[in-house]
Amino acid sequence: MEAAQNLALYNEAVTPLLHRDIGVFLLAIAFVLFGLFWRSPQNREETSFAFFTLMVSLLSLSLSGWFYRYSDFPFLNFRLHVLIVCCALSAQIRFVSLYRGFKPLEKLSNVWFLLAALILFGLPAFLIPGHLVLLTFYLYTLVVLTSLSCALWISPVFRISQWGTSRTIELCLFFIHFGVFWDVARIWKLHDFENISPYTYGLCTIVIALVLASRLTQVFENATRTVVMEAKTKELSIIAQTVRMLAHDVRRPFSMLKMGLDQLRLARNPEETRELADYLVPNVDRALLAVDGMVQDVMGIGPAALKETPASPASLVQAALHECFRLHPDAEISLSYDFGHRHLLLVDSLRSTAFSLIL
Repeated sequence: MEAAQNLALYNEAVTPLLHRDIGVFLLAIAFVLFGLFWRSPQNREETSFAFFTLMVSLLSLSLSGWFYRYSDFPFLNFRLHVLIVCCALSAQIRFVSLYRGFKPLEKLSNVWFLLAALILFGLPAFLIPGHLVLLTFYLYTLVVLTSLSCALWISPVFRISQWGTSRTIELCLFFIHFGVFWDVARIWKLHDFENISPYTYGLCTIVIALVLASRLTQVFENATRTVVMEAKTKELSIIAQTVRMLAHDVRRPFSMLKMGLDQLRLARNPEETRELADYLVPNVDRALLAVDGMVQDVMGIGPAALKETPASPASLVQAALHECFRLHPDAEISLSYDFGHRHLLLVDSLRSTAFSLIL
């Protein structure tokens, strides 16, 4: 008899402390979950779980008698406890419904759902005058909310294709509902054992949080792979553009050689041939050097170091025109332009082919 009394005293002293510690720990988890999922509007299921964790933490703190220690109004504390329990069960219904893909509740945001629950249960919790009437309301509300949550959870049993993707979460939902029904049965005085919902809530919330965190890690990994693929696509696009520029510049030395050979064929004496060769070879070498730099970039040998020097847009256009008409000094073509740009550009004279490509 004495041992039973000591055990009862021990449970009475330790149980509220455990409930309090569980509530504080779940409150910390709730803030972490909000930090992870709040900014992403697509994570509605995960955000609803964060709201559920927040309300469950307040429920555990209320069951521990934490509010009674800082307030001398027991009847007011009981009304607050009724509101917290009803909102926690509503948050549970919200999470289960989103997890099951219940369409009507998907259109309502988590914030509006919580506000609606606060108004729906806050008004009767604080406006019902009689203590017995409030207790009756509380008892029947517990039965209705618990039954609704359980109905949403077990409804896909008859539609196997709509079962959740995680068996771990399924098992956690089973223990959550078992703990809630256990405590509701205790409130209805169907048994005299202690409340177990804080323990089932605490353990299952941690497990579900780990599962959702692993899902978030997979989302981050998929996003990283997407970024890498986009970077590779961009890199291939740049290489393709460089190859098109290379194809244009590769033709230039051969064009110079062809025109030079045509002029050499028309030369009338060795001196004129030598003059044409001395004029042609440096230009072909310069064109080949520019092509070699672009080939190194494409083949991955480079990119070679750029030798940047200040140049005006007008000088670049003049150099491009000079290259185009170097082998046709007698061409009767006149061009006029007027640049008002006063800033200089840093360019590599061997790789500044933008204007040459245009011309």
